[in-house]
Amino acid sequence: EGIMKKVFSIILFMFFVLHTFADEPLLIPENYIIYSKNERYFLDCNTKENITICYEIPYFENNDEVEIDYICELENLAIEKWKITECGLNAYISNNGEFCVLDFHGELVPTNVYKNYVLFKVYKNGKEHGKILLSDLVQKKKNLQKTVSHNYWGKIKLFEDNGILFETVEGEKLFDFSSNKIVKK
Repeated sequence: EGIMKKVFSIILFMFFVLHTFADEPLLIPENYIIYSKNERYFLDCNTKENITICYEIPYFENNDEVEIDYICELENLAIEKWKITECGLNAYISNNGEFCVLDFHGELVPTNVYKNYVLFKVYKNGKEHGKILLSDLVQKKKNLQKTVSHNYWGKIKLFEDNGILFETVEGEKLFDFSSNKIVKK
């Protein structure tokens, strides 16, 4: 009987802990590297120094058949393209190394924010190109989905060289890099 009480108490405690912290925003990692889909460019993100550096990996004729170990060696030959003095929870880089998007919140935002709240910053060749606000992606605040301690707005569905496709609580929205705005609502 004593063992059953302890097991039940542990299970109850684990449920409480998991439920309590399941809705917390993601913690920003200390350092991380993000590659473009074609693995030609990568972002070296250092959250301690609050800096993001874009590197280009040299192109060789047989890059399509390069093994992972070889790519790691190529990183040592990488050429710095640009640098920004900001870092996000997550980052994305286009296949041409031109566009970088810093994600500051993931899928959850605080419940007390809306109109001018910046979710993403868009950079073009290391210079700030634009911002994507929560109100750009969710037209009506009442459509945000309440979670335990935050609001869920949606997520990035697809990141391409010409823009970002978002899956929001109001449906799909497309942010176009060239016009620097939401073009599909």
